[in-house]
Amino acid sequence: MSMLRNLMTAASLALAAAAMPLVAQAAPVKSIVLVHGGFVDGSGWEGVYKILKKDGYDVTIVQNPTTSLATDVEFTKRAIAAASGDVILVGHSYGGAVISNAAVGQANVKALVRTRSGGHRVAVERGHDPNHSVANLIVHDVIA
Repeated sequence: MSMLRNLMTAASLALAAAAMPLVAQAAPVKSIVLVHGGFVDGSGWEGVYKILKKDGYDVTIVQNPTTSLATDVEFTKRAIAAASGDVILVGHSYGGAVISNAAVGQANVKALVRTRSGGHRVAVERGHDPNHSVANLIVHDVIA
């Protein structure tokens, strides 16, 4: 249970950091796509999903088959395309690799949030450049 609590805390802090504007934006990002890690499924995001929905965000949990990175990237790209407006991508563990690849070429992706297993470290990429997989990375250590 403490690993889940750590992950939820890390994800909440990371999303708050990602939502802070770097430059003046027309409107805040309201769509969040959550991507699970390897050897698990999307149900691990349920607690975070409920919190974000309660706070008024449009949230999608990608149910990747984890058969290959390429397949998981395609599933995630479909979720990005289906999202309304600009998007923040959040990936746990292996999901970080998925979102890094899925974000390339996606102009509506405004931030990437990567949490590692256990949720003790969160990397937030704000001001995402859709032509590069990593830019403007900020790493947060979370003590829970």
